[in-house]
Amino acid sequence: MYIISLIISNIAIVKPLSDDRLYRSIRLENGIEVMLISDFNSPKAAASMSVGVGSFQQDKDLLGLAHFCEHMLFLVRIIIINSK
Repeated sequence: MYIISLIISNIAIVKPLSDDRLYRSIRLENGIEVMLISDFNSPKAAASMSVGVGSFQQDKDLLGLAHFCEHMLFLVRIIIINSK
């Protein structure tokens, strides 16, 4: 059996009754929507990001911009890792 846990941007998050994780949605000041999932049974923490843009959304005059943004997202990760 499934239940609707919460609704984020008019999308219902459906999860099984056996899923005891906590779900929460927030919108940052810059407009980015964030879904937080807390699993108190997990010994580790993780983060992921989904960017809802790509080559299908880019302007014909800006070809390659989506690919460039992808590299910039991962460049920040490399800088953070190398700075430690």
